Amino acid sequence: MTNIELIEAAIDENTGNIKTLSLPGNVKFGLEIEMEELSFEVTERRVQIIDEELKCEGDLSLEKGGVEVVVPPLCNTKNNLLILKKLAKSLSDLRPHFNNCSFQINFDDNYTTEQRIDFMKLYSFFEDVIYRFSSGVNRELRESIEVYAFPIYYDFAELLSKYPDNPEMVLKNFSNKKLFGINLKNKTKPNLIEFRTPNGTTNYHLWLNYINTFYYLMNAVKEANYDKELVDYFIKNFIEFNNDYEEFFPYGPYYNLNIEKGLQFANLIFDDDYDKIHFLKQYIKRDQDEAKQYILH
Repeated sequence: MTNIELIEAAIDENTGNIKTLSLPGNVKFGLEIEMEELSFEVTERRVQIIDEELKCEGDLSLEKGGVEVVVPPLCNTKNNLLILKKLAKSLSDLRPHFNNCSFQINFDDNYTTEQRIDFMKLYSFFEDVIYRFSSGVNRELRESIEVYAFPIYYDFAELLSKYPDNPEMVLKNFSNKKLFGINLKNKTKPNLIEFRTPNGTTNYHLWLNYINTFYYLMNAVKEANYDKELVDYFIKNFIEFNNDYEEFFPYGPYYNLNIEKGLQFANLIFDDDYDKIHFLKQYIKRDQDEAKQYILH
């Protein structure tokens, strides 16, 4: 499909929600679902009925009855998707609040050190797109994101310029910390990469979109199918871009829609038009008039 056709499909009400994952069958992902204003006992009971492997934990970083549901590593199978669908429905029925909550996704980190640096560069380049996408169906990101999912761009670019020949020192700043949008977990076996940006949600379709998107972002680095020179230039000249980038942070305003960059991201990481359309649908959100202007021009 052309870019125009992708945007037309994304804003078409008849497109519907994402219903499947396109991840390879051997890829594992784990989820952490934060919620507030819930009874721990009631939540745990509901979760255990669905699957005994699902765990409930208290979360001191949350307010007013914070509960975190931990989904152990799953693969893309019909049965696992059914478990997630049942879990989303059961948790939604409890009517949790999400003022300070995130939805976290963990993938196995099979990168070399060089690939890990490349991943952080690519993530930084598209961080504005990722944060807008990560607000889900909301108009803005959660209140606590500056504390628990701060953007990596500034710190990462500065550390790269400071330690150009010491990637381990650069990565150390983002390892085993619940501070940035990316957490490199290297105290686990296997090592994991945790995505911390998405707003808390019990929306099954959002879950699928996040899982799909972050996996294929990681896969793009494995495939090395992007313009490394452009990304490197962006990172090396981060001071030059500061003024533009500050439009996206701090976090209160609804992020500006950048159709061209959203399309660039979707076309880079996805091969399947189905995945591109559902990413763009969530990225565009309610700004369909602006998307229609792009189509007309």
